[in-house]
Amino acid sequence: MKTLRNILILVMSVGIMASCGGQKSGEELEPTTNANYTTTSAVTVAIEGMVCEFGCAKTIQDEIAGLEGVTYSSVDYEAGQGTFKFDESVTSAEKIMAAIGEVNDGAYTTSAIAIDKESSTEPASESVEEEGEKVPA
Repeated sequence: MKTLRNILILVMSVGIMASCGGQKSGEELEPTTNANYTTTSAVTVAIEGMVCEFGCAKTIQDEIAGLEGVTYSSVDYEAGQGTFKFDESVTSAEKIMAAIGEVNDGAYTTSAIAIDKESSTEPASESVEEEGEKVPA
């Protein structure tokens, strides 16, 4: 019985290490954007269940970026949260949170930290603020 338990622990450990194998220390995930929709809202979500940045956080970020209506997807493993911008006429914060819960067979749980409705409805694009003015990135 002890042997079976030890084998199970070894297999689980190898699985966890393999899922994080491509991770390089100090590397950060780049946010994913989609300019095909208009950003009207944003949600910041606490995400529990992540064990690594490039196995878990990247998978969540990419899955949500692929949802119809999502204009921006960024998951911060260290902070344990994700920020997603979206076109409210196409999707919602609730749908995004539900989709995160379905990633990796339900390995992640979420709770909303903040839901914001954007005051302007400009197309999704990255911009960098330089000395008080926005400049496209």
